[in-house]
Amino acid sequence: MLIPSYFLIKLWGPGEQRQYAALKYVLYTLLGSVFMLVGFCLLSLNYFEAKQVYSFDLLDLLAVQIPLSQQLLIFWLVFLGLAFKAPIFPFHSWLPDALVQGPIPMSVMLAGIKLGTYGFLRFSFPLLPDASQHATVVAILMTLGLAAIVYGAIVAIIQPDFRRLLVFSSISHLGFVVVGMFALNFQGIQGSLITMINLGFSTAGLFFLAGFIYERLGHNDVRRYSGLAKKMPLLATFMLIIGMASIGLPGTNGFIGEFLILLGVFQAWWLYGAIAVTGIIFAAAYFLWFYERSIFGPLKDSVPAAIKDLNSREWAIGVALSVMIFWIGIYPSPFLRMVNGSVQEVVDRLHPGMATAQQHDSLLSTEVSRN
Repeated sequence: MLIPSYFLIKLWGPGEQRQYAALKYVLYTLLGSVFMLVGFCLLSLNYFEAKQVYSFDLLDLLAVQIPLSQQLLIFWLVFLGLAFKAPIFPFHSWLPDALVQGPIPMSVMLAGIKLGTYGFLRFSFPLLPDASQHATVVAILMTLGLAAIVYGAIVAIIQPDFRRLLVFSSISHLGFVVVGMFALNFQGIQGSLITMINLGFSTAGLFFLAGFIYERLGHNDVRRYSGLAKKMPLLATFMLIIGMASIGLPGTNGFIGEFLILLGVFQAWWLYGAIAVTGIIFAAAYFLWFYERSIFGPLKDSVPAAIKDLNSREWAIGVALSVMIFWIGIYPSPFLRMVNGSVQEVVDRLHPGMATAQQHDSLLSTEVSRN
């Protein structure tokens, strides 16, 4: 994906700094790949010491024990690789340039697919369970996650560029994902997985809408958007639905993921949970600020009188995203059951002997019904 993305940004990006953004994107992600490669080579070397043969097969690597000191070294190498690729604060500096300077379809892909954070659940937790639970590791990762939540939301509030606002919103949401994962319990990890799925609808959906506006106005300046609801009521409606999902309004998909994450974090460390809640408040602030200024308000001269509302193709995208947002938000059980088995395997690897996924699912159903 790296090479095609580079050419998409460099050749088809609408921004004037697209060549700089493309080069920065490649250098940062390649640097992350180097760290990750070294980490996996050390895993293979450890397997060789135990079995006298090299292997990169995940099942083979899971079958051998790794000393804690070596686990910690490998964990940080893999972490650096995943942190650059996700990206996780403070390794995110390539993301604003890439998503603002690149074409909208590529921005949708990079914002909606969270393979970097998924890598923790797929590789770090199963292969390096002792390092993943080490007190120092957990403290550092939780701190980075909380910092991302607050930093991303605060910076989003002051952005005059809509796409940059969405970039920092995405960084804030990734902070929630990290915090949920490193709560190291069933609810936190389950919430992180659901949130990664949700971002494929909410964050990607907002980038779609940003693209629809850019096609009509030729810019992303929020200060020149005022009064769009008068000319584009369909866009205003979808912006409200997807935006409410992004900030976690009950009844939308965003609420389910954030509720589970906060449930898991409060079970582990109530203080971290209290700090994470502030991110939801900031998220509501930046979205409502944006919506009030750009969608409502007096119609400005910068908005063409002949501007058209969404066409049938764009309307279909908005409807499809809205259906998924409300489906997951109102009836999340099929999606929760879909990830329960994988989450339970990760939890069992971290904490052998914990309760089954069915017991946790029963607890979750009770909690959701109460709310």
